[in-house]
Amino acid sequence: MVNLIFGRLVRMKKMKNIRKHILLVSASLVSTLALTAVMINVPASAATANLPTSCYDAQNEVVWCGVSNVFALQHVYKFGDGHNTAASIQAIYSYFGITQSDINNMSSSAVVGKVYKNGDVVVNGKVVATRGVTAGRQYIAGSTKVIHNGVTFYKRTPSISFTSNALDAFVVFHNGRFSFAILSSCGNSVVAVPVAALAPSPEPTPVPAPSPASLPKPTKLPNYTIQKQVSIAGTNNWSSEIEVHPDTNVDYKIVITSTGGSNANNINVKDTLPSDDNYDPGTLTINGNIASQSDINNFFASGYNISTLAPGSIVTIIFEATAGENRNNANCTNETLSNVATMQGYNLPQESSTATVSVVCVPTAPTTSTTIRPSTLANTGPGSTIGIFVATALVGAISYGVFAKRRLYRK
Repeated sequence: MVNLIFGRLVRMKKMKNIRKHILLVSASLVSTLALTAVMINVPASAATANLPTSCYDAQNEVVWCGVSNVFALQHVYKFGDGHNTAASIQAIYSYFGITQSDINNMSSSAVVGKVYKNGDVVVNGKVVATRGVTAGRQYIAGSTKVIHNGVTFYKRTPSISFTSNALDAFVVFHNGRFSFAILSSCGNSVVAVPVAALAPSPEPTPVPAPSPASLPKPTKLPNYTIQKQVSIAGTNNWSSEIEVHPDTNVDYKIVITSTGGSNANNINVKDTLPSDDNYDPGTLTINGNIASQSDINNFFASGYNISTLAPGSIVTIIFEATAGENRNNANCTNETLSNVATMQGYNLPQESSTATVSVVCVPTAPTTSTTIRPSTLANTGPGSTIGIFVATALVGAISYGVFAKRRLYRK
């Protein structure tokens, strides 16, 4: 009886071991199939792009804990990452000009590179772009707040947000030129200024260089110009330099033009008037509209802010001033009034333009008089004066004697 019970226990234990082996084999098979499925969906050019991720600053990351490969990035772009919605990820990318088509094509267009704290983008040891700009979901001192498609985020240079010297990234090229990059550790996008004409060959499959006839895709970066001119008030004869008399009203015109391929943001414009060039109150207009007193005060002090200037857009600022006021008097001196307008946009260099007014005094005519003053006579003394009167009397007497004698003979 004991042997029978023992035999049954042995058989039951064998059955449990068999079931355990079956479960282990099944789990291994499922894992293999899942890995195979991922490898099938990731093209060969992105198969080596299994980059490190990080949850160190997940609240700031565009993609929660980042993305290790292109397949994962394409997935969160469409469906979100469980913490951030797909719409918020798409909004941040679209602000930098990154489209759904760009993300879909990363399987063939993305190569492995690095973005450095100084703004350089490097692939295969070569700098392919500089002056990088990135963005995150949280504010860091030095960042600029952006609201795009209802999503709030903060734009900045890598020097502000990078805690290490460089971060791994998926780097994308269009027509042989750098287009954008996605940081693997956080999913944050990066745009920069291309410096290489040709993209380095992706590994392990080389990419042929584009033909000479192919045209590079325009770079999606902002830029702008500023021009200041002056005219005698009401004449619209605009020039960089004019000449006027004191107390002359002149018009100043400042034209700001967006010349880049994307929006120029947070442009600060201000004007510095010389001491003898006085603003005429109530004359400042912005694109033809009378400016508020607050905008006027800012324009002549800390600066007037243009939040966004789309490519090709123009802002025109016109105001009147009195040149050389209260100088039209006997103590007037000629002077040159240099009026400088400056502007500074986010992540753009400061630009300035100068209009010059030469104030020329009106000549004063000399005073004339026909009155002969005693002081103009020669100082000959009293004796000479008496002699003149005596001589005059003698001449008169002689003349009278001659005249009387002639009358006597005639009789």
